[in-house]
Amino acid sequence: MLIQLIANGVAAGSVYALLGMGFSLIYYTGRIFHIAYVAIFLASGYLLYAGIQAGMPPVPAAALAVLCPTLLGVLVSACIITFKKK
Repeated sequence: MLIQLIANGVAAGSVYALLGMGFSLIYYTGRIFHIAYVAIFLASGYLLYAGIQAGMPPVPAAALAVLCPTLLGVLVSACIITFKKK
């Protein structure tokens, strides 16, 4: 039970660390602080959950959960951030 509790804490802490690193990376490279990063991160989790609930095997569901938000992030960067810098 204690080992499972420690593993859950490490997993949750890793997610928070990734979010924090993402915020700092985006801010310090582009000097723009945008909350859309969190929405894209959240969309990835929802896609993974929806893919597994729909009966997809975990590996293709994880690939879908990585590919779709990546494309959405590229689209947001191309349309909004590049436009704002001009």
